[in-house]
Amino acid sequence: MNILFLWKNRLSPQKQFLIFSLMNDLELYRQEIDTIDRELLTLIKKRFDIIEKVGIYKKENNMPPLQPARWQEVLEKIKHQ
Repeated sequence: MNILFLWKNRLSPQKQFLIFSLMNDLELYRQEIDTIDRELLTLIKKRFDIIEKVGIYKKENNMPPLQPARWQEVLEKIKHQ
């Protein structure tokens, strides 16, 4: 027998409504998180595609992979956010 069925039958209709409302809210929150996760993954993939292009550009132009001045600039931007 379904545990949810047994549990539901022990609760008043008001408590059942409250619990199912909360579960519905939880499902909505989870859907929102899933949407954000998909957006983040899309942005991360986009970022890695650009990083790859930067790496190719630096290699073709005999530039070092890490440029300390640029790294410092990135760190400063992060500090001031």
